[in-house]
Amino acid sequence: MKENNLEKVEDKKEKVIKKDNNKHKNIETKVVLQRRKPSVFLSILLILIGALISAIIFLVFFGDKIISEEEQVQTQEEKSEENIEEPKEIVKEVRKLNLNEDGDFITLLYSKLTKFNNLLPLVYNSEVTTFESLSDNSKLLFALESSNSSTLSLSQISSKLDNKMNFPGNEMNSYSAKKITIEEASRAYKSIYGQDKEIPLIDADNGIGYVYEYVPEDSCYYGHLYIGGGGTSFSYKTSITSCKANEDATEVYIYEDFIAMNQTKTSSEGNLWTLYSDSAQNSIIKDDILETNSNGNSLFENMNKEEFLSKYLESDGVNYKHTYKLDDAGNYYWYSTEVNQ
Repeated sequence: MKENNLEKVEDKKEKVIKKDNNKHKNIETKVVLQRRKPSVFLSILLILIGALISAIIFLVFFGDKIISEEEQVQTQEEKSEENIEEPKEIVKEVRKLNLNEDGDFITLLYSKLTKFNNLLPLVYNSEVTTFESLSDNSKLLFALESSNSSTLSLSQISSKLDNKMNFPGNEMNSYSAKKITIEEASRAYKSIYGQDKEIPLIDADNGIGYVYEYVPEDSCYYGHLYIGGGGTSFSYKTSITSCKANEDATEVYIYEDFIAMNQTKTSSEGNLWTLYSDSAQNSIIKDDILETNSNGNSLFENMNKEEFLSKYLESDGVNYKHTYKLDDAGNYYWYSTEVNQ
């Protein structure tokens, strides 16, 4: 029974297979390939994963070297910062000056105030007077008067001098001359007017019978008398009132009262004088002051000239400000004079 059943089953299979074979023969098989569009998210994810893997590989092979270089740069920067010192506060030394009116310092500064042969002051004017305001003759003359000199016989150098040396007979032998070297004259000139100033190589004449002649071959100035010239009746009086300095002591100021007088007219009663508040004789304080005589002495309002000037200096004198500046050589030089406003 069982065998028969198996045979039946096998027969059925064969039939089915045959049927299927026949069926495949009649059906055309078509294969259609469809492409799926890639996912954007998946693409980004793949890129990130790739970058991460690359970074890991790079760090594995080169990480130690990079860290070492960074540490080296950082160490160099730290050393550089250590070598840079903090800016130190510059403490400027302020000179301690003795501003006592009778002290040596103020006496020295006041000696640099330009006067014309110690007779005619040039700087007391209504306008500001500076180095540029004065003539080369006046500045050189004042510097030479302030210089150290040696003395020699006038006859020894007469051949080197101009025609002002025409003394009659042998009179020249009784006169002497001053010799001032260029070095000494330049030293005095720079001390008075500043280290940047150069001394002029010219003759300097005071106009009252004395001249300093520049002689290039001897590199010096010879000072001597000459026939001619004249005097002056101009007189003045001054009085220092105070001395001050700026905060860093680079400038010093001397304040001084000034008054002057000069003979200007004559009358049947005697000479007439004028009182001025400036050396240029432009600002008149009082005019027609009569000069009288008593026992051979000149009197002005029954006072001698010194007393007269002192009286009006106190009541009518004009106060002037002399400015001195410190140059690079540590020298205070005269810079200007002006009316103290």
